[in-house]
Amino acid sequence: MTTARFISPFMANGNIVEYLENASQPVSDDLRLELLRDSLEGLLYLHSLSPPICHADIKPENVLVTDMVEAVLCDFGLARLTEGQPSGLTTTKTIKGSTRYMSPELLEEDAVHTLSSDIWAYGCLVLKVMTGSLPYARARSEHQVLLALMKPQQPADPSGLGLRDDGLKTLLAKCWNKSPSTRPSASECQLYLPSPISSLMCAGCDLRIVGEVVSVKARRWHPACFKCSGCGELLKHDSFYEHEGKPYCHLDYHEFVALRCYHCETPIANERFITVNDPGLDGGATRYYHELHFFCSECGDPFPHPSASSTAPKGENPHEVHHNDLGYILYRGHAYCEPCHEKLRMPKCAGCKKGVRVGDEDVRALGRSWHFYCFVCTSCKRPFEDEYPLPRGEDAYCDHCYSILVKSEL
Repeated sequence: MTTARFISPFMANGNIVEYLENASQPVSDDLRLELLRDSLEGLLYLHSLSPPICHADIKPENVLVTDMVEAVLCDFGLARLTEGQPSGLTTTKTIKGSTRYMSPELLEEDAVHTLSSDIWAYGCLVLKVMTGSLPYARARSEHQVLLALMKPQQPADPSGLGLRDDGLKTLLAKCWNKSPSTRPSASECQLYLPSPISSLMCAGCDLRIVGEVVSVKARRWHPACFKCSGCGELLKHDSFYEHEGKPYCHLDYHEFVALRCYHCETPIANERFITVNDPGLDGGATRYYHELHFFCSECGDPFPHPSASSTAPKGENPHEVHHNDLGYILYRGHAYCEPCHEKLRMPKCAGCKKGVRVGDEDVRALGRSWHFYCFVCTSCKRPFEDEYPLPRGEDAYCDHCYSILVKSEL
């Protein structure tokens, strides 16, 4: 048996109330109106299908905000087709949903959700988004809410909410009409919902947008203006990349904008990458590498090994691998592992033949470099503590051993 599953994208912004409450700065009324317009367009789509679909649970928790700052409806667990019922009634006989967002007629015997009850709930959504107030704000319990619905009372007084736009007041009053048949349709609600002038200016031509609009994050375009900043190809129906506020098609982004790997000279597209800043190059050049192309210039060992790759800290580029702890040394624009750098660049100790690293206690004697602990008498192997080493060819002797050496040669 085949099972159908509904998979939706992850919405990091959460629902509409979470987005408004967690925003780094106060959300403007224009953006609030845009989010309400987005959610109304979703409701209009459901109501315009044939047969229409009643959502039956419109509330802030069921309106999510995408990464592009657009509102979308979710949670269709109570949604029903209205086929065969011209009045818009659904086939469910059990009333479910959120009490504060329910319309009064849903308390009646054998009541079912309708398109009109969706409109009542949408008015409650407008109330919460524009004022932050809950429907029936004075009710402290679900029982008190039910008593208010039975009277019936409106969720709030539209004229006493401090709303500056008369269209919003009219919209709420009409959405909360006691008679379901007198409430506006979703398309009629659009007429009363104010247009946020500042948000509906085209980012391409700076002219007012009337009609179809392309939305990306908090910016808007005419469909004919939303095109690649490189080749001018229209992007309305194509995937695109954004850079410094400008859209690019796939080809132009990777040709002109994307970072390029210093090793293979090809674009870095979505893969993890490594950034290297080398103060030793002219102007402190910055170079970028595919993760698997960042390796020792001498032995070819990668930094880091693919099985032990680091990840970027939260809040930064998720594809960038930080190189602070990868264990390499830069020299004239090239990266080396420590063993290779020691082999190629560091002076060798004349005693143990190993590299003398920066910071090691060392001695410069007989024209060569020594680790302090390696510079000892060639004969007795004792260090030169309070005496001067006596050279003999390429060797150094303490006074006692030097005397023995000289006497043996006489």
